[in-house]
Amino acid sequence: MLREKIQAEIVTAMKAKDKERIAALRLIGAKIKDRDIELRTSDKKPEDDAMVTDVLLKMAKQRRESIEMYEAGGRQELADKEKAELATIHQGGNRCRGYEGHGQGDGRAESAPRRHARHDARKRLGEGGAVVNSIRIPLWLAAPLALAACGEAPAPEPTPSATPTVAAPRTLVAADFDPESLGAKIVGPQGPEPEAAIMADGREIARIKSFVACPRDTAECVPAEMPEGTVYTYVHEITLADDLTPQVIETPETEGAALEVPASLFRMTQAAAGFNRSVGYSRSQAEAALGAGDAIQVSSDSGEIIWRVTAGSGWKPGMPVTFWWQSTTPPDGPADAYSLEVNGMTASAKGPFPPSGE
Repeated sequence: MLREKIQAEIVTAMKAKDKERIAALRLIGAKIKDRDIELRTSDKKPEDDAMVTDVLLKMAKQRRESIEMYEAGGRQELADKEKAELATIHQGGNRCRGYEGHGQGDGRAESAPRRHARHDARKRLGEGGAVVNSIRIPLWLAAPLALAACGEAPAPEPTPSATPTVAAPRTLVAADFDPESLGAKIVGPQGPEPEAAIMADGREIARIKSFVACPRDTAECVPAEMPEGTVYTYVHEITLADDLTPQVIETPETEGAALEVPASLFRMTQAAAGFNRSVGYSRSQAEAALGAGDAIQVSSDSGEIIWRVTAGSGWKPGMPVTFWWQSTTPPDGPADAYSLEVNGMTASAKGPFPPSGE
């Protein structure tokens, strides 16, 4: 199964100490895990390899969207990297062109349905092909995509019944945290920077300190007195507990290589009202805590913002990382609207959040 081969590739990458490859393959694994969670309540579950292939294609499409967003956000160096990777996979996808007008290279005439299916599959590969090269997956993992472009047409499927369409998570352009761009903070019943423990398995695994600020040059931030359309910056500093040691998993397949499970993500558990698509994290803190300033990928899934660790050497205990986002809706007070995943544990986190339903 593709899922098992991905895990085997992670082990191989760890033995080779290829950090970029490890991070990329772990990102694939995280996306597959997300899909597993989505399918828990589904009555009709797809074949596992087909599901994994679909995940890859959607990741690929997001890569193309990232090019547009990086360019719009002034991150040309990242856009150029994505373009180069996309061009490389397009070259690999062109292998199928020699078969146009024929069967699989055996001289047989190709039927129209097969040709249309092949063209459609290759178009999907072209639209999303950057993922195959950008995450440096091996040839066996690219095979399902290549076969989709060159293989037999799939059997006709029954006419599907109308079902709601679930939008795929969208990658966001993450900006650096700039405290100098902020004005006064909102002062609530717990003060301007309320702090709370994040608990899991009966122990404190981290602390969250949050605040919400008005725009620069605002002397006093009182939402009721601010003009309509004011942009509020929500800031959350997460610090792992000093005694939180990285979880290590050893299996027979690792052959002595230990799989360290790093802190994986900080996310919302509710859609953020008024979110204006401005979001990011402190790159200097990510460099110190995670080992790479660009170690975090930010995305939006059904209006919920997700900060996912995709690179670096793992989140060091006792080290803080600041996450931020903006909304035109002021907070309605603290809420259990956030979640932290670390060392295989998931814990809810409380922080300021705008009222739902607006």
